Amino acid sequence: MAMTFFWVQLAWRSRHDDPARTQVGTPLTTEADELAADELRTHWDAALAALRALPWTHGAWDLVRTDGAAADFDKWVADLEDTTDVPDWALSRKGEPHAVATVLVQARRDHNADLALGEACDLPEANWFDRSVFSGLLDCARGLSLGSVERLAVYVQPGPGGGGPDEAQLMQGWDHLRSIT
Repeated sequence: MAMTFFWVQLAWRSRHDDPARTQVGTPLTTEADELAADELRTHWDAALAALRALPWTHGAWDLVRTDGAAADFDKWVADLEDTTDVPDWALSRKGEPHAVATVLVQARRDHNADLALGEACDLPEANWFDRSVFSGLLDCARGLSLGSVERLAVYVQPGPGGGGPDEAQLMQGWDHLRSIT
């Protein structure tokens, strides 16, 4: 079955004790089929509502509609699982730490969720890093018909209690992120 992979990453200034790290990350770090539909909807909505309310500084997103979309989802999950808590982020700090949230969706191609994501992502390149675009993408993801979603996840790096990359580290290790305007 053909799949679509959508991801969005958002960074915000975040102290190690920032409750947003738990509000965004704790509600959902599981695949869609591991929760009952009503539980999944509740957790998904809570995570994305908490993320939408944050003052993001940097972000990136993409919609992948290729034969490798399912493999891309798996690779992102594996990479995120390996790097959720990076201890050296807490050691030296020249500036204010950041947290990075990643939202992942794998949907069946040409079904409701895929079509909604395709419409939301059909934007002029000049607008890709506008704050309103990220808000719209999160709203779209939050409103997806979960019946056509195969898998989804939300990760926060580092998790609660972790340090977080400062501005310089953010631009080195997360160079695909751009300033949000």
